[in-house]
Amino acid sequence: MQGRYFATGTLGVLSRAVFLAAFVLLVPPAGRAADRNDGSRVRTGIDPSTILPVDLGVPADCIDSSPRAMNNGAWPGSLVVGGGSNCAGNKYLPQVWRSGTWTPVDLPSGVNAQGGWVSSVSDDAADEPAMTLEVMFNGYNAAWVKHAGQPVAALPLHNGFKVQTAVISAQGLHSVGGPADALGRAVRWTRAGSDWLPPVDLGTGQAVASSGDGSVVVGNAGPDSWVWTEGGNRQPLGTKTQARDITHSGSMIVGSRTAACPNKPAGCTYPIPVYWAVEGGQWSMHDLQALDGVDSEARAVAEVHGMHVIAGFGYTNQDGGILRPVAWVPAADGSYGAPLRLEPLGGDFKSWAEAVDVNRNGLVLGWSDRSATDWTTTAVVWPLFEQPTFRINAGIGGAWYDPATSGQGQFIDVEPFSRFMFVSWFTYTDATAAHPGQQHWFTAQGHFEDDVAELTVYETLGGRFDDPQAVSTVPVGEATLRFIDCGLGEMTYEIEAWDLQGSFALQRVIPDSQGSCEQIAGSATRAVDINAGMDGAWYEPDTGGQGFFIDAHPDPQGGNFIFVSWFTFGDQTASGQRWLTAQGNFTGATATIDVSETTGGFFDAPGAVVNTKVGTMTIDFTDCSHAILSYSLTDDGVEGSIDISRVVPGTEKLCEELVQAR
Repeated sequence: MQGRYFATGTLGVLSRAVFLAAFVLLVPPAGRAADRNDGSRVRTGIDPSTILPVDLGVPADCIDSSPRAMNNGAWPGSLVVGGGSNCAGNKYLPQVWRSGTWTPVDLPSGVNAQGGWVSSVSDDAADEPAMTLEVMFNGYNAAWVKHAGQPVAALPLHNGFKVQTAVISAQGLHSVGGPADALGRAVRWTRAGSDWLPPVDLGTGQAVASSGDGSVVVGNAGPDSWVWTEGGNRQPLGTKTQARDITHSGSMIVGSRTAACPNKPAGCTYPIPVYWAVEGGQWSMHDLQALDGVDSEARAVAEVHGMHVIAGFGYTNQDGGILRPVAWVPAADGSYGAPLRLEPLGGDFKSWAEAVDVNRNGLVLGWSDRSATDWTTTAVVWPLFEQPTFRINAGIGGAWYDPATSGQGQFIDVEPFSRFMFVSWFTYTDATAAHPGQQHWFTAQGHFEDDVAELTVYETLGGRFDDPQAVSTVPVGEATLRFIDCGLGEMTYEIEAWDLQGSFALQRVIPDSQGSCEQIAGSATRAVDINAGMDGAWYEPDTGGQGFFIDAHPDPQGGNFIFVSWFTFGDQTASGQRWLTAQGNFTGATATIDVSETTGGFFDAPGAVVNTKVGTMTIDFTDCSHAILSYSLTDDGVEGSIDISRVVPGTEKLCEELVQAR
C-alpha cells in the first residue's frame, strides 16, 4: 500500500488558547480580504431585466409577509426572518422562512404578548441561528432574543430604559440596540454561553447595526449618526444623517443624509443615499446616485465576492413616484454609478416594492406588492449574482494534495455549525530560502461560506519534539480554498513573510474517500468502528502547537484505510520544524500503521522526494472525541504514548451521526 499513496506530512495545531484567540484575527482589516475580487460569479454589465424576483410566499393565517433580514446562505439555502402581518386577530407574528416554508417562532410564555416579528438573525449556526425579536406589549415594543434550543427571553434592561429594538451580530456573540427615543441610551449586549450579560452604554441614541464580531457599532441620535469602536471610542458621522448598516468586516457604513429640495419652498427636504469608508484614519462620507435623480436611501451593505454591494430603495419619476428596490454594484475600480432598478412581482411598474437587506452571496431581500391592484405584500428575494452549486460540509475534512507536487499536501478539518475551517499545510522551504528544501508546515484557519473558505495562514516555531516547551504562532499570509465538489478543489495563497503567491489544484489523497461528503450532500455510505467522521485535527493539550490530522476511509469490502499527518519539531538534539506521516489499514477501532518521513522537496515546486520509514504508531479510538496514540520512532530511538482529543470542539458530530446510522 505504501506506493499507492504519497507520503505526506502534517498540520501545526495551535494550542487551544491560541486556537481560540485566532477567532479574533479572522475579521480582516478594511481593504484586505474584502478587496479580493473573485469575479467568477459576478455578472458583468448586469441587465436588471434578468434579475427576477423570487416569491417567498406568506405565512399561514396571514395576509402579508414582512421580511426584516436574512443570513448569508446561498440560494435556495438562505434563511429569512421577519413576520406575517394582518394575521389572525390582526397581529404581527414572528416567522422564519427556510426551504420554501414559513415557521412561527413562539412568543414568550406567561406574558401578555400581542404579536411581534423577528428583527435580525446571526450566522453562527447552520440549523438554528441566534435571532432577536421585537415583541409588542400594551402598545410598545420590547427587544427579546432567541438562540438554539432556548425559548424566547428578554434582553437585560439598562438603567430602567425600555429596550425597543435590538440587532444581533453575524457571529451571534453581541446584540446592539436601544429605545426609539433619540434621548435614550444606545447599548451593546455580550453573550456568555446561553446568557446575555448586562448591556454596555454606548451613549445617547439608538444602535442599529454592528460588524460581524460586534467590535464596530453604528447608530443614530435624533438627526445625527455616529460610529462606536471597541474601547468606547465614539465618532460622529455627520449632522442630518441616518446610518443604517455596516459590513461584516466593519469597513463600510451605509445610510442617507438629508438635503434641501431644489426649487422647492423652504423646509422641503429629501434623502440622498450615502456610504462612509475609512480614509486617512477617519470616516469619510460619499454620495450615491439616486434612482431617477429623486429621493433614495441606502439600507443595507454586504461584502460580495470582494465588492461592497449596497441595497436600498428609491422613487421613480413615474406617476408621482413609485417605490422601487435598488442595488448599487461597484465597477472594477470600486466606484459606484447609477443603481440597478429591481422589478416587483409581475413586472407591473405601478406595483410598489422595497429592499431591506443584502447578503454575502448577493441576494437582495425585500417585499413587493403582488400587483398594482393587489396591494397585499409578500417577501421577495432578488439574486444579483449566480449562486454556488456546491457547499462545503463536514465531509470535506481529510487529506488533500496537488499531484504535481506529490510529497506535500494539506489536511482539512471542518466545523459546519460555526462554518469554521482549520487546515494544515505540510511543505518545504522555498528554493531561494536561506535553508532551502527543509521540511516546513503552516496552519490556516478561518470561516467559510458555501464553496469558499477565506483563511489566515500561521507559522508556528520554537518547539521541541513531544515537549511542552512554549511555541510562537504568528500570521504570515492568507489563503483561499474553493471546492468544485467533494473531491476537487483549488488553493490560492499569499505568504507575505516569504513574498510568495500562487495557486494549485487539490484532490483527495485517498481515492474515493469523499463518501461522507457525498452522504451529507445526498449520497449514501456505510461506516465501521473507525468512521469518516473521525477525520480532522487532533492534539494533546499539554503539547499545544503540535498535533495530528487524521483521514479515515472505511471500506465495507475490507480495504479500510487511514492516513495520518504528524506535525511536530525536532527532538532535544535537533531544532526546527518536522512533519511525519503514517498510513495503512485498520480494523474496528484500532489502526497500527507505519510512520514515514518525506524529504528532498521545495515549496510548491515539483520534484522527486524521498520517503523513509522511521517507525510505527497505533491509534486506539475510545470514542468520537478521544484516542490513545502510541508511537515508536526507530530512527530517533524514542517511543511513548499520547492522549489525543479534538482541536475543534463540535467536530465529533459527524462521527456520532455515522455511528448511530450503522
